[in-house]
This record gives sequence, structure tokens and C-alpha cells, in this order.
Amino acid sequence: MQVQNISLYNSSYNQNLYFKGGRTKPLDLITTLRKHKDVLPLRVQQEAQNSVRLGYGNLPTLKELHQKTYALLNECKTLEEVKSIYPEFSGVQSATGIFQHARGNIKTLKSQGILDESLTLKILKDYWHDLKNQEEIAKDLGLTNRSALTYLLEKLHIPVFGKNYKTLILSSDPEAHAIISAKTTAWNTAHPDLMRAHNQMAAQGNKLPSRRDASSLRMKEYDKTHHERVVKISEYSKEVWDKLPDVKRKLRDFISKQNGNVRVVMAKSRNNEPLNAIEKRTRTILYKNFWETHPECLEQLRQAHKEVSAARKK
Repeated sequence: MQVQNISLYNSSYNQNLYFKGGRTKPLDLITTLRKHKDVLPLRVQQEAQNSVRLGYGNLPTLKELHQKTYALLNECKTLEEVKSIYPEFSGVQSATGIFQHARGNIKTLKSQGILDESLTLKILKDYWHDLKNQEEIAKDLGLTNRSALTYLLEKLHIPVFGKNYKTLILSSDPEAHAIISAKTTAWNTAHPDLMRAHNQMAAQGNKLPSRRDASSLRMKEYDKTHHERVVKISEYSKEVWDKLPDVKRKLRDFISKQNGNVRVVMAKSRNNEPLNAIEKRTRTILYKNFWETHPECLEQLRQAHKEVSAARKK
């Protein structure tokens, strides 16, 4: 008997595990493309799509992919070489002649003899290949603070990462992810009331039809090109329900007592026939009523989910 998989998110904010630091594993490339594609620079986005298409199951992290994509920066001796390989840097300017007045940080750079094309090349390589943050680059150059580097980036027309891109890179790197996760866990543990309030609000937000519909649409589009996910979910669901023969029997009995229209809808669902919006709502209401009528069955379902998940992690 085919039955609907039930999400247990409503009680999630009461579980201690949600005080842990976000994702339990580094962010993989497939998830990055599915959820955050538009955050990636165009060249990295294209390379990521190629990697997923050609090497599913053996993929680099986003950090590894980014550094491989911009590896040739380190071999470039002139700005013209950079622009010929990476057209996205076509608007970047040499520092030569840009800064007319040698004061403050500019005076510091001039004293080092790098207030020319070499300065632009160094910043490009440090920022776009080595992935140094602005504080690190500013310190290397002897500048007073990050704001001084921001000024240089603007004057030299060096592109900067879009919002949240560096966060994605750090989340993909195992070492950086472990540090971020530990810090997040420590903060969450120190502020339990704030975390409960946040998770309760998130759970309520997930109940909004607009959010549920948008999420459903995204997953349907993803499933069209990733059939392996559909198969994996189906196998997981079958393992869960194989542990629940008594629950399935009670569910069949419950359905048999409904009116004719409901039984027709459930028969169509059981046979994998497409349902219209009204029929889907009818099915949802039936399951909701079943779990409310048989709370002991819902608890058995939760336990079965835990057992199957634990077995799959071994």
C-alpha cells in the first residue's frame, strides 16, 4: 500500500539537535547549484554545472572549483594577459597614474614601489584566486584597515564577490565549516530562548501556503533532471513503511470509513494517478485527520524514521 510521507518539521524546534551549528556536513556542489546558483559568479556557475553533469558522485567543493577556475591568474605577468583569459576583468585598471596624491595609505604603497600594474595584479590574485579576505589583503599591503582596501578596489574597478558568495565557499570547505559550526553551536547553546523563538517562527513561516508552494515547485523542477533523488526518496519511504504493518492496517480501515469521494481520491493516489488541486487537498486533510485520530501511529512513524535514518548512516 502506497502512503504519503509525512514531514515532522512541526516539532523540530523542541529538539536539542537544532541547537547545533547549522548543516551537519559541508555544503556540496549539487545543493549549491540547486539553492544558490544565482549567487555564484557566472564563470564559476558554468564550471559547476559542467562538473555536476560530467562527474556526479565525485565532485570538488565550491572552494576547490573556484580556485581551479581562477588558477591561471597566478601565471599572468601582465594585466592584459589577465583580461585575455578572464574577460570579466576587462574593466580593471592599472594603479599606474590612478592615484595622483601620495597621502596616507597611498604614500605607504608608493614607498613599497608597487603603485603600478603590480598592485592590481597582486590584489586580483589574492582576492580572486587565494580567496583572502579584505582584512588579510589590507594587512599584507600595510594598509590601515579594510576600508582602505575597499577604496582601492573601487578605484581600480576590481569586481568583488556578490553577497553571500564567500559564505558559500566557507560552508563548502570542511575545515572552515567545522570552525563556523562550532562557533554557531556555542552561540546557540548560550542563547536557548532566542533559538527556540527563532525556530518556532521559522516553523510557522513554513506553514504559509506561498512558501510551501514555492518549495514544492522548486523540488519538482529539480526532480525532472535528478531522477536519482526520486528513487532515493521512494526507497527510503518504503523502508520506513515496511516497519509499520499495524499503522498501514489502521490507515486502510480509516480510509474505508470515509465517503465515496475520499475513497476514490485515495484509490487514485494509491495507483499513482495524477490528482488535481482539490483532490490533493482532500488527501492532505485525510492524513491530517488520521494522525490526529491515531497519535500513537504518528509516534510509531517518527520512530521508524529515526531507525531507518540511523541504519543508513552506518
